[in-house]
Amino acid sequence: MLFNVLWCLQTTFRSLSMLETWVNTILGALLLVLPFVLSRRVWVQLVFFLIAAGLMVSNLMYARTYFSFIPLKSYMLAGNLVDFKASVAAQMRWYDIVLPLAAIGACLWAWRAPVSKIIGTRLYLVSTAVMLLLSLGLNAVRGGFMNHYKATFNECYKSTCVTPMYTLAGNAIYSIFNNRAASKPEELAFARKWLADQRTLAPMSSPDSAAAKPKSMIVILLESLESWLLQTSVEGQELTPNLNRELADSTSLYFPKVVTQVSSGRSIDAQLLMLAGLMPMPDEQFSFYYPDNDYPTLIKAMKADSLERAYLLSPDKPVTWNQGLIAKAFGIDTLLMEDVWDMSERIGSGRGKLSDREFAKQIIEKMKDGEVFPVGERAFVQIVTYSGHNPFRLPDELKELQFSDKIDKGLADYMTMAHFTDSAIGSLLDYLKSRADYKDMLIVITGDHEGLADWRQRLLRDPLANNIISDKQLTPLIVLNSPKSGTIDQYIGQIDVYPTLLNLLGLQDYEWQGLGIDALSEAGASRPFAIVSMTGALYGDTTGVEPIEMEHVKTMGRTSAALIRNNVYK
Repeated sequence: MLFNVLWCLQTTFRSLSMLETWVNTILGALLLVLPFVLSRRVWVQLVFFLIAAGLMVSNLMYARTYFSFIPLKSYMLAGNLVDFKASVAAQMRWYDIVLPLAAIGACLWAWRAPVSKIIGTRLYLVSTAVMLLLSLGLNAVRGGFMNHYKATFNECYKSTCVTPMYTLAGNAIYSIFNNRAASKPEELAFARKWLADQRTLAPMSSPDSAAAKPKSMIVILLESLESWLLQTSVEGQELTPNLNRELADSTSLYFPKVVTQVSSGRSIDAQLLMLAGLMPMPDEQFSFYYPDNDYPTLIKAMKADSLERAYLLSPDKPVTWNQGLIAKAFGIDTLLMEDVWDMSERIGSGRGKLSDREFAKQIIEKMKDGEVFPVGERAFVQIVTYSGHNPFRLPDELKELQFSDKIDKGLADYMTMAHFTDSAIGSLLDYLKSRADYKDMLIVITGDHEGLADWRQRLLRDPLANNIISDKQLTPLIVLNSPKSGTIDQYIGQIDVYPTLLNLLGLQDYEWQGLGIDALSEAGASRPFAIVSMTGALYGDTTGVEPIEMEHVKTMGRTSAALIRNNVYK
């Protein structure tokens, strides 16, 4: 129950009003003392308790960023956290210590208590059997465990309730059986039916045969960039002057309300959404379990239309989120990652990563030398920045903004880092504009996901911060040299970026149209809402939306999982 309360502190206390939470928590508590009942050794129980407390604390930390429990298979990927120690530390809370302390306290009591006060085996078995029958009975009344779990998880504002309701063990059981169910033939049939309906509900616009197609595309993924940073000044200081300058250009297309839909994979999930038009899976990391799939992507669509080369530029390691293999699966030929950059200017805890300023400077040098994207080449260039990664700490000598003590320290760090990245991107854009082939480029700038995570709610309670930040998880999408320009002030999802970019590239006839809706098509222009998969929250006006359309959008994740697991495009 201590775990439930801590979980609810960062999500919602709604689960404590549900009978399942109390029945399953008591059942879980009884099962947690099974090692003692079997062994009658307090030290055996203490070891088990501490392992359980460690799992609980880990899931609390995970939920502060991802609003979900740790997917079962992700426990085997813990090695990825080595390069993100600062981010892990940022999710720790002092009060998490109550869990291991409670475990130790209980065992100290059991060690010193008279035997008569410790539960007997018969009473234990009867109590456990009664709670198990109550739990099974509740599941039966609710339509079965799998159905009720899935229905609760998919319902707006209740998705975070499933962990207190069914315990971490219940999450694991659901994941195991759900993965097996998702591999069934009927899931693939469901996905194919969904796709057929999608083309009816949201047909793509026809290519404009008279329009000149961009020859190259540069996609710049800015770590943790949120929309409210743009066109905002704080204490007289412009946060993103270079991006603001681009928004004022008559050939720029701007979507300020892109709802982030990444799951636990964060940056790699953003690439799946925007480059492949597929939704991430909440209970599996696609990049580790399906890296050999044949993914239809924007890059492959461009290659079918005379693209010469595709590059990935990143200061990170190829093994992080399995980025190296996924890049190849997406159609990228050339990877320039951590080992090819001069890493002398680092940002972050420990050894850190290459700063965005140096990263942009070295990219320009490699382009001038012809090592990357020489002038005249038809290329796809994906640039992934890193400095904006949590916990957003920039060395004092690199800070260009200074805020008063009235501004929350964490928020000041976030805004200062965004300004630093903006300066780096500004220099890169200035170089690209100086090239003779600039007119042939389509330049896409976007955030890979939101950045404030669980401390957004705390900042919203601060009167000063509340007037600066957004209460929504939105990232900007800016397209330079766009054949269609202006600001489109409606909600779209990250899943909608893929078909929208197909439109701008004039590649609407590519075999894979994605799961989203082209925001520039007639269907996209009239779309009233988008859905955030992370929490299930609805954004936009749902008045008049047909139930069949709402259900269609809600089952998008199920369709995507079936397509990925079955490698449909092999």
